[in-house]
Amino acid sequence: VPSDFAKKLSTECLVMQNHRYGISPEKFQKNKSLCSFFKILTTSLDEDDKVYVSTVQACRYPVTAVQWHPEARQYTMLQEEGVQ
Repeated sequence: VPSDFAKKLSTECLVMQNHRYGISPEKFQKNKSLCSFFKILTTSLDEDDKVYVSTVQACRYPVTAVQWHPEARQYTMLQEEGVQ
């Protein structure tokens, strides 16, 4: 891993997060249907610095859901490097 990229990994959010509506971990845990079906894998901060659930995984099924765009940052980084 290039050292400049490693530094960015430790200091910056390198994923695209442009959703306006999320659920807080507290509300997630209070919803019995959600917390019995999914477990929280990650949380993130929105533009107002409020914590929301950003990645969940089903407890008994091979399902993972994200509230961010794992593909977008890679595309942007490739464009910045001039890769088409």
